[in-house]
Amino acid sequence: MLVLIAVAALIGVSLVLVQGHRATLASQLLHQAIAERDLEGLEELLSMGADIEALDAGGFTPLNTAVTSDSIEVADLLLQHGADLASPIGKTELPCLHWVTQKGSTAMMRLLLKSSADADAFSAKYGTPLFLALHGERKLSLLLDY
Repeated sequence: MLVLIAVAALIGVSLVLVQGHRATLASQLLHQAIAERDLEGLEELLSMGADIEALDAGGFTPLNTAVTSDSIEVADLLLQHGADLASPIGKTELPCLHWVTQKGSTAMMRLLLKSSADADAFSAKYGTPLFLALHGERKLSLLLDY
């Protein structure tokens, strides 16, 4: 991954949007680094100005990808760089914390809550994370701690 980043920098690939398209080389590299859990490459891309909210072909932000693949360290790094906790997971319309409450790990849920995810956030379609925890009987005690 670092070789691709170095080549992109050498040939002068811009990390800004080109003609309004969100799918730039930088965002593709960013999503690739996340898929590979390449923290060093991810940090380098972010320092070069890669869009932390760039959508992949499935409509996932980098944080969405990290959350749904239970990549705690990647999610933590993205959150340190200001990733949006409220962005819905792809086309599900579920905010990250709602998704994790239903399908994710308690470790990811703890990271999101410690990163100021709103435990009381209301979704018209899904209610609150607490409602989802009650309904699915998952992670109830962790939500009650926040």
